[in-house]
Amino acid sequence: PPHQTVRLLVVLVAAVAFVAINTAAKPESGQITVAEPVSHGGMTTATVTPGGPDVYVFVRCYNPAYVYAAYFPVGTDQTAVIGPLASSLWTSGGASCIAEEGYFKRSGFGRWVLLASDHFSVVP
Repeated sequence: PPHQTVRLLVVLVAAVAFVAINTAAKPESGQITVAEPVSHGGMTTATVTPGGPDVYVFVRCYNPAYVYAAYFPVGTDQTAVIGPLASSLWTSGGASCIAEEGYFKRSGFGRWVLLASDHFSVVP
């Protein structure tokens, strides 16, 4: 009957719209800049482009061993406040750090998708 066809069409349109919304294309590249200088135990700001919902800055630091790792959310102003840059493994001294802009892919078990990276130094 015609009303079943209309009902099926409405269900199909809703399903396509749901898939389109939940698989919106994320950017494949970006740009990140970390404000320097930054001291051990201090805070800094990363500016990212394009940013957007569910985008994070992942920071790793080495001194020379792996001493720090943390994720920081990117705000609507396309910045992330990073820090404090210290840990129980890193109680003093400088370090070489990498900041990555990226997001977790919703499919593929939450795989980290890298958009951009920047190297920065933490001074003692």
